[in-house]
Amino acid sequence: DYAVTGPGPKRDLGSADFTNAGPKRDLGSADFTEAGPKRDLGSADYAVTGPGPKRDLGSADFTNAGPKRDLGSADFTEAGPKRDLGSADFTA
Repeated sequence: DYAVTGPGPKRDLGSADFTNAGPKRDLGSADFTEAGPKRDLGSADYAVTGPGPKRDLGSADFTNAGPKRDLGSADFTEAGPKRDLGSADFTA
Protein backbone atom coordinates (compact mmCIF):
# COMPACT_ATOMS: atom_id res chain seq x y z
CA ASP A 1 0.00 0.00 0.00
CA TYR A 2 2.85 2.35 0.80
CA ALA A 3 5.09 2.10 -2.24
CA VAL A 4 8.50 3.72 -2.16
CA THR A 5 8.25 4.92 -5.75
CA GLY A 6 6.84 8.22 -6.96
CA PRO A 7 7.39 11.78 -5.72
CA GLY A 8 6.73 10.86 -2.07
CA PRO A 9 8.86 8.43 -0.01
CA LYS A 10 5.96 6.71 1.75
CA ARG A 11 3.09 7.39 -0.60
CA ASP A 12 0.01 5.24 -1.10
CA LEU A 13 0.00 5.49 -4.89
CA GLY A 14 -3.45 3.93 -5.14
CA SER A 15 -5.27 6.28 -2.80
CA ALA A 16 -6.33 9.88 -3.33
CA ASP A 17 -6.16 10.32 0.45
CA PHE A 18 -2.42 9.93 0.32
CA THR A 19 -1.65 12.65 -2.22
CA ASN A 20 -0.16 16.01 -1.31
CA ALA A 21 -3.63 17.51 -1.77
CA GLY A 22 -5.45 14.85 0.27
CA PRO A 23 -6.47 14.93 3.95
CA LYS A 24 -3.95 12.27 4.96
CA ARG A 25 -0.96 13.69 3.14
CA ASP A 26 2.25 12.10 1.98
CA LEU A 27 4.86 11.86 4.76
CA GLY A 28 7.19 13.68 2.38
CA SER A 29 4.99 16.79 2.33
CA ALA A 30 5.66 19.89 4.40
CA ASP A 31 2.71 19.12 6.68
CA PHE A 32 4.03 15.67 7.52
CA THR A 33 7.53 16.38 8.83
CA GLU A 34 9.50 15.19 11.88
CA ALA A 35 9.01 18.68 13.32
CA GLY A 36 5.27 18.55 12.56
CA PRO A 37 5.38 16.02 14.26
CA LYS A 38 4.32 13.90 11.31
CA ARG A 39 0.78 15.22 11.33
CA ASP A 40 -1.37 16.84 8.68
CA LEU A 41 -2.15 20.17 10.35
CA GLY A 42 -5.11 20.65 8.01
CA SER A 43 -6.80 17.36 8.81
CA ALA A 44 -9.05 16.60 11.78
CA ASP A 45 -8.07 12.95 11.42
CA TYR A 46 -4.59 13.83 12.63
CA ALA A 47 -5.58 16.04 15.57
CA VAL A 48 -4.05 15.52 19.01
CA THR A 49 -7.51 15.45 20.57
CA GLY A 50 -10.73 13.80 19.54
CA PRO A 51 -11.83 10.26 18.72
CA GLY A 52 -10.19 10.03 15.30
CA PRO A 53 -8.66 6.65 14.44
CA LYS A 54 -5.70 8.21 12.69
CA ARG A 55 -4.36 10.36 15.52
CA ASP A 56 -1.30 12.58 15.68
CA LEU A 57 1.94 10.56 15.86
CA GLY A 58 2.74 12.54 18.99
CA SER A 59 -0.29 11.17 20.84
CA ALA A 60 -0.24 8.19 23.20
CA ASP A 61 -1.69 5.99 20.48
CA PHE A 62 1.08 6.84 18.07
CA THR A 63 4.30 6.37 20.07
CA ASN A 64 7.65 4.96 18.98
CA ALA A 65 7.06 2.08 21.37
CA GLY A 66 3.72 1.42 19.63
CA PRO A 67 5.56 1.38 17.17
CA LYS A 68 3.84 4.47 15.79
CA ARG A 69 0.55 2.75 15.27
CA ASP A 70 -2.96 3.40 16.57
CA LEU A 71 -3.51 0.22 18.57
CA GLY A 72 -7.24 0.87 18.68
CA SER A 73 -7.71 1.08 14.93
CA ALA A 74 -7.92 -1.82 12.49
CA ASP A 75 -6.64 0.56 9.81
CA PHE A 76 -3.25 0.58 11.46
CA THR A 77 -2.64 -3.16 11.74
CA GLU A 78 -0.28 -5.24 9.64
CA ALA A 79 -3.30 -6.46 7.68
CA GLY A 80 -4.92 -3.04 7.29
CA PRO A 81 -4.69 -0.66 4.33
CA LYS A 82 -2.73 1.92 6.32
CA ARG A 83 -0.13 -0.35 7.85
CA ASP A 84 2.00 0.06 10.94
CA LEU A 85 4.89 2.46 10.40
CA GLY A 86 7.15 -0.28 11.73
CA SER A 87 6.16 -2.71 8.99
CA ALA A 88 8.22 -3.41 5.90
CA ASP A 89 5.69 -1.52 3.81
CA PHE A 90 6.05 1.68 5.79
CA THR A 91 9.67 2.11 6.86
CA ALA A 92 11.96 5.12 7.00
